[in-house]
Amino acid sequence: MDGVKAVMGSIRQILIEVWDPIGVRGIPQARNEYDGYVGAVARAWTEGADVAALRALLEGITEREIGLPAGSGDAQGAAEQIAAL
Repeated sequence: MDGVKAVMGSIRQILIEVWDPIGVRGIPQARNEYDGYVGAVARAWTEGADVAALRALLEGITEREIGLPAGSGDAQGAAEQIAAL
């Protein structure tokens, strides 16, 4: 359980520090802005998603959930870091 919490904490950090499609990285009050997506990303990671699948997931969230173009944020960089966990 502690390992899962650690991975989820790392994913949370990557989403805000690297992915950040709405540009709230430097706003302390927005540290939880992407928490609603951590579970889906962690699930994909535990199922063995590769960088391409993680990028597609993040770009899909950006478009469908957030309502911004897929190129908003650094989905590739975030996917690479998440895959490396």
